[in-house]
Amino acid sequence: MLHDVFISYSTEDKKIAEELSAYLEKSGIRCFFAYRDIPKGIDWAEIITSAIEKSKLMVIVFSDNFNRSKQVDREITLCVEENKPILTFKIQNVPFVGTKKYYLQNLNWVDAFPNPEKHFETLRNNVLQFIPEIPLPQKQEQPKQKPKKEKSKKSPKNWYYLVGGIVLLIGLFIWLFTPKSHSDNPLILTNDTTNIEILPPITTSDTSHIDTSKIVSVKPEKITVTPEKTQNMPKETIKKPNSEENIINTEITFTVPTTLTSTSDEQFAAIEGDIFKGKMKGDKVVQGNVIRDGKTVKTFLEKRNH
Repeated sequence: MLHDVFISYSTEDKKIAEELSAYLEKSGIRCFFAYRDIPKGIDWAEIITSAIEKSKLMVIVFSDNFNRSKQVDREITLCVEENKPILTFKIQNVPFVGTKKYYLQNLNWVDAFPNPEKHFETLRNNVLQFIPEIPLPQKQEQPKQKPKKEKSKKSPKNWYYLVGGIVLLIGLFIWLFTPKSHSDNPLILTNDTTNIEILPPITTSDTSHIDTSKIVSVKPEKITVTPEKTQNMPKETIKKPNSEENIINTEITFTVPTTLTSTSDEQFAAIEGDIFKGKMKGDKVVQGNVIRDGKTVKTFLEKRNH
């Protein structure tokens, strides 16, 4: 029987491999799953060899268990000799070793940790690029729910909420219109993307007392973003954005764990101390390498339009 995908996995990861196979087959992708498709008492080597030769590509469920398995080395070697594409589905954040490193290090993979099930769809979409005769499933629109009729009688709790909301609004009104000292006024920023104007504090609607000679115009070339004020952002100096995003060559050293996203929606979890060298477009990677302890741990390839 011909199969679209040969699933290579460690027996210790059988459960997740079985769930992945079932998900792909719901989209019409025929999978060879050894635990299910090899009858008892049959020569495994012969069946596996035939299945790889008749499959269109191999999907690897990669983990630390897979790294330690010697049996899968033969499957990878045979797949390479047959010139079949290989897609790696990493369910653990561990580096390639041995034969796996030799064959898989320079191939793109899908980072699927710590929740592999959330990345089944991403893998399926990548698999379907090698099987053009199977269309991508169309997303079904959720049926619109009819609005519930409001109850005519209001419970006592609703009255509590109403009274509380009125009290909050009164407090907010008093706070907004109470004159504040100069130290309480925030900086007033203009909408100009190249100038920041710092204006003297204004405590009344009368602006006739403002001395315009004290207005300071600042034209910063760079804005420094630190981890204390942002989430999941490396401590680095970022150029203030122009009206159009341009591709730039850059080198970034990460001081906090950060998730990198490429222009082809590929993701990689960088850790503290990792270095990225390559091209960026806005906050997305166009192409480049992530270097850890002097070694390349991730390669992003530029997205091509077919």
